[in-house]
Amino acid sequence: MIWKRNRKRHGVTLVEVIFAIGVVLIGLVGLASVMPIAARRAQDAIDLNEASALASAVFDELKAKGALQPSAWAVRNDVGAAAPGSVRFVMDAYPNATAWCIDPMYVSADVSRLADPNGFYTQFQAGGGNGYRRLLFPHYRADQNPLIDPSQPFSDPWGTPAGIRPRMLRVGIVRQQQDGLLRPREAEALVESLDGLATAKSKDRSLSVVAQTGRAVAGGSALGKRLTDGSLTWIATCNSTPGSRFMNVSIVIIRNRDRGFFTYRVSDTNDNDIGPATDSDQNSLAERLAYVSSATGFSGGAGGSVQLIGPAEDDTVSPTIGGISPRIVTNDWIMLSRRLPPGGDVHRWFRVASVDEEPEFLDWTDPVSGDTRRVWRRTLFLDGPDWSFGFPMPPGVGADAAGNVAGDIRFHTYATIVDDVVAVSEHMIRLQ
Repeated sequence: MIWKRNRKRHGVTLVEVIFAIGVVLIGLVGLASVMPIAARRAQDAIDLNEASALASAVFDELKAKGALQPSAWAVRNDVGAAAPGSVRFVMDAYPNATAWCIDPMYVSADVSRLADPNGFYTQFQAGGGNGYRRLLFPHYRADQNPLIDPSQPFSDPWGTPAGIRPRMLRVGIVRQQQDGLLRPREAEALVESLDGLATAKSKDRSLSVVAQTGRAVAGGSALGKRLTDGSLTWIATCNSTPGSRFMNVSIVIIRNRDRGFFTYRVSDTNDNDIGPATDSDQNSLAERLAYVSSATGFSGGAGGSVQLIGPAEDDTVSPTIGGISPRIVTNDWIMLSRRLPPGGDVHRWFRVASVDEEPEFLDWTDPVSGDTRRVWRRTLFLDGPDWSFGFPMPPGVGADAAGNVAGDIRFHTYATIVDDVVAVSEHMIRLQ
C-alpha cells in the first residue's frame, strides 16, 4: 500500500505579500502623519523650558539694573513742539502714566527716529493720519475704533461717549550716563544677550536642564552643551495697582518677533506709498487689537470664555477695505485691558486654552456710532486670573447674539493679540 504524504506548503502567496505590505504602509502613513505634530510639541516644550528660565533671568537683570522704575525710562516724541524722534524722559513728559511697556529694541531702533509722511505711523498726527501710534502699546491710537481697519485714513474715532481707550506707554531704557536712550546696539544686546542662554542637558531626558558649566554630580563629567537658536526676545508690561504703591510686572517672551517695527501700507515696486492696506495680512500682525463683545466665567480663578471681534476684509463694500487678521491658536497669549471707574487702567495676560475651529464673519452694529460693520468673531477659552469686563455677565435674556454691549462702554474690555508669545512671567514689585 502506498501512503501519500501530505505536502506542507512553505512560503506565502503573492496576495498575502501584497496584503501585508498594505498593512505596513497604512501603519507607516499613520506614523508619518503624527511626526510633524510630535516635532512641534517637542519644540514647544523646549521653548517653554527655555522661556521660563529666560523670563526669570530678564526680571532679575532688569531689577539689578534698576530698570523697573519710571525714572529709568524714556520715550521718543511723536507729536508736539519737539522734533519727532527726539527723546523725552517719562517722568518729565508723562508723569501721570500708570501703565508702561518696556520695549528697548522697539524704542531705540533707528527707525523710531524717522518721520515718514506716507503713513507708516512713525510720526503721530493728532487730527489725521491712520489708526496707529507707535508711542503706545499696542501700537494703536488711544481713540482708534477697534472695528475699523487701522491702515485706513483716520476718520472714525471711538470718541464720545467712549473716551480714550486703555493703552500702555511704550518706553525704552535710559543709559546710565542719563544722556538719553540706550543706543540701538545696546538695546539689542540687552534684549538678545539672554536669548542665547546656554544650557546643558544630559542624554537622560528625565534630568533637569542645568547651567552650561554645571555637572550632574560632584566630580562628574560635564553635560552636553545646548544653545538656544536666538529666536526668543522679550518685552515687559508694567501696570501700577490702583490705590497702592505696587506694580505688576509681566515679562513676555516672544518667539521670532517681527522686528521691522512697521505697520504696512500698500507700496509699489519703488516703495512709494499708494494707499491703505487692502488685505489683513498687509497690516501689522505683531500686535493686533480686538474688542471683547461678551464673556462668561472668570470667577474663582478658573478662567472663562470670551468673544473677540475685529475688522474683517469686506470686498462687497470696497476693494480698499482691509482688516485685522483673526489668526489665534491654542497656547497663544492675549492681554486684556480696561479702564476702571473713576479712573486708572488695568492690563493682564491670559493664555488661550482653546479656540473655536474657524472665525465667523458677520455684520455687527458699532455700539458707539450705530453703523453696521463687517467683522470676524472668535470664541476663546482663557486661562488666567479673575476679570471684570465692564458689562453684565452673563448677558440678559434676549441679548444680541453677536455679543452683549450693555453697560457703560467707556469701561468695557479690549484684547491685545501678540503673535508667538511663548511664556509670561508675573511679578509684583514696589513702585518708587
